[in-house]
Amino acid sequence: MEKQTSIREGRLKRARTSGQSVSFLLSILLALVFSGGCSTSPQGEGQEGIREAARMTGTDLIRGLAHCEPRNPYPAVEVGEVGGNFHRPPGFGGMASRRRFEDREDARRAMILFREFLVDRLVNSRSVQYVTASEVKRRALSEERLYQMQHASSSTVHAPGHLIGADFGVVARFSREKGRVISAHLEALDFSNNRVCWSRVQQIHY
Repeated sequence: MEKQTSIREGRLKRARTSGQSVSFLLSILLALVFSGGCSTSPQGEGQEGIREAARMTGTDLIRGLAHCEPRNPYPAVEVGEVGGNFHRPPGFGGMASRRRFEDREDARRAMILFREFLVDRLVNSRSVQYVTASEVKRRALSEERLYQMQHASSSTVHAPGHLIGADFGVVARFSREKGRVISAHLEALDFSNNRVCWSRVQQIHY
């Protein structure tokens, strides 16, 4: 009888320990889910702040290019694809931690968003020609032209040799400020003579 009682108590103890382990694992999983769901990536007001910073930068860039010599009423511009550095957040060295990694990723997304909003401002301003300097995009266009020359009717083929070269390239250097702020140091370089035609320091809150 005592033996049966001890066996029963042992089973209850193991069941209790197993249940506690399951509860502990579930609490860890829930904590990870909620911490992952509470990302501080640029959304809502943060994204609108980045959009406004890009809008002001784009307006100032268009105004600055209009005064570059020799004056071009409709200059061709590319942004960040030649030494743009829009994908490398600054000042996130030191020991790796989850918080530091998330902050770095948020900064990277903010920089990419800033560039996308800036390009959007330039394209829709109708004051400049926006061209791409991306090797990936150029290769895709070349392959499409080659396909057209082989398969499309002659009246619709876009022959090579008609690409628009950029007059100016916008390059950027970023520095980290206190809190969730990055300073973008932007310059427009004249591709014909390497002259800096326009510059601006823009703070990006993310």
